[in-house]
Amino acid sequence: MNVIDINGNVEKLTTYKDLERNRRVNGNHSLSFLVFENETNKHSFPLVQEESIIEYDNNRYRVKTLDHSSLGNKSFKSVVTKHVFFDLIGNFQHKVLTGSLTLTSCMNHALEGTGYTSSVQGSFPSIPFEKFGEANSISLIQTALDEFGAEMEIDGSVIVVKKTIGVKTDYQIRYKHNLKTISKSVNTDNLATYIKGYGKDGIEAEYTSPNAEKYGIIEAEPFNDERYTTVESLQSALKEQLQDEPEISFEIEFVELKKAGYEGETINLGDTIYVIYEPLGINITARVIEYTEYPEEPTNSSVVLSNFKENITSDFTNLKKTANRVNKILTQGDTVKYEFLDSFVKQATEALHNSMTELQYPEDGGIVAIDKNNNNNIVVFNSGGIGISKDGGKTFRTAMTGEGFVADVINAGTLKAINIEGVDIQGSKFVTQGEGGTATIWDGLWKSTYGDTEISLYKNSVKVNKGGTTNVNGLQADLEGSGLYFQNLSNGSSTGGFAIYTDGTNSTVTNLGGVGEVNIFGGGTFFANEFSTTSSEKKKQDIEEWTENALDLINDSVIYKYRMKNDVENNVNKEKYGLILERETPDHVKSGEGVEQYAMNTLSWKAIQELSNKVTELEKEIVELKNNGTSS
Repeated sequence: MNVIDINGNVEKLTTYKDLERNRRVNGNHSLSFLVFENETNKHSFPLVQEESIIEYDNNRYRVKTLDHSSLGNKSFKSVVTKHVFFDLIGNFQHKVLTGSLTLTSCMNHALEGTGYTSSVQGSFPSIPFEKFGEANSISLIQTALDEFGAEMEIDGSVIVVKKTIGVKTDYQIRYKHNLKTISKSVNTDNLATYIKGYGKDGIEAEYTSPNAEKYGIIEAEPFNDERYTTVESLQSALKEQLQDEPEISFEIEFVELKKAGYEGETINLGDTIYVIYEPLGINITARVIEYTEYPEEPTNSSVVLSNFKENITSDFTNLKKTANRVNKILTQGDTVKYEFLDSFVKQATEALHNSMTELQYPEDGGIVAIDKNNNNNIVVFNSGGIGISKDGGKTFRTAMTGEGFVADVINAGTLKAINIEGVDIQGSKFVTQGEGGTATIWDGLWKSTYGDTEISLYKNSVKVNKGGTTNVNGLQADLEGSGLYFQNLSNGSSTGGFAIYTDGTNSTVTNLGGVGEVNIFGGGTFFANEFSTTSSEKKKQDIEEWTENALDLINDSVIYKYRMKNDVENNVNKEKYGLILERETPDHVKSGEGVEQYAMNTLSWKAIQELSNKVTELEKEIVELKNNGTSS
């Protein structure tokens, strides 16, 4: 596998996995895989970009979807490519061919200047075209395949065209042999048992399928094609056109025997094969219309078998019914057929005559509409714009011109605008609604709701409520002076909170009411000039001297060496030292999942006092010993 970036740089691509190739008759041809960045592909990995070219198995694919991700310190890309053949959707053929054309001439015209060539295999009669061109190459190829009833396959830079690609084989996918899983899908959206058709010079034909006895009469869209000049040829076309059986597809996962070394045991796209699955009573022959394989993986391949044809893209199929309806009205040259145009002209003429009693057509141009019940109510339409007047045309207080739109009153269920500019808007409530949410503005207030969550902005406060208007588990933020106060609301009353405020010099975070804790959690390091703990007698009660032995508490604890888990996950090798909460840590310093620094400092302070007292006592004993020695 090689990769070529948009600048033409080429590198061999390695360390890829989950390689999957998907091909469909007259349709998708894609390649997807994962590629990981490492030392062996450090030159090729950066070249895997959007619109890069991937070369694999004598085919070229263009990167269309690229997801670049990382897992830990590993970088990888998920790549989805399309065969470069589909680049031709951006190649427009302006030249138009007309007259009787062969399939070869159509394909050559569609591929002219693209670097692709076509190989038409088999016999196809010429078909008259009023217009073949003025479309992109993919669209022209699809038109040719539809008109000639052909199929194509991509072989490098050669587009091979046949009546039917693939061959009839004796290959079997069979229960307890090589069949792993099977699923059946039946679609009757396009089922029809009767069709009527129209050819040249008024020739008509109809066809009723034998399946009408089973499904009843289901009429298909009428078929129109002036290439057919006899009833017999038209009727044959109707049989071919009619989808008189349900569209049946089987998706099958099977074991490819060629991976086990049986080179003769293989199938290709378009092949007709046997499927035998006794438990479901399935014994059929069907065509492979889609083939998903994993060329370098042990994963089993899968195929889709069907009884209906596919187009180059499914989008063309979805437009088929619409195209049939349009074809009834348009000729091949995209002009409206006379019989349809004539009825439209009649309808328009009648409508114009009926409007004469209310509409006037002034000599200087335009249209004037006059209210039958009040001649002062008029509407003027001309090249300058549209004006609505209630005073016979003296003034137009509601008008639309090239300068904009003016109106005294606008009543609208929905009004959409990019900018609304006005001098003054008073006495109104503005409500905007979206999926699950509403925003309301009135009297200087703003409220937004989404589900059971409400955010309100008042003169000096912000409220966040969850659970409805009772403020259960809500949050109120009040803007007072130079502070921001957050209060927990329960059933409309404050149950505590915290405040952030400043006096211009110092900033403070405090617990409102002094109940509970204000916790700041973080996975890193906090820096400040100083950390102060409230110690004023004004904030304390039940004050008494603590007499426990601090040294015993400290000596009974154990200091550990450790590393933080989040440091290890981020490849930070830093040792730390401290207490372990769940082990010998004194209860006096525990706080939630941490230790209280002020308590530890106080404990250390008291321990120092105890040590100081011991040192003083020892010094006294030393002095006494010295004095006793001297006196003796």
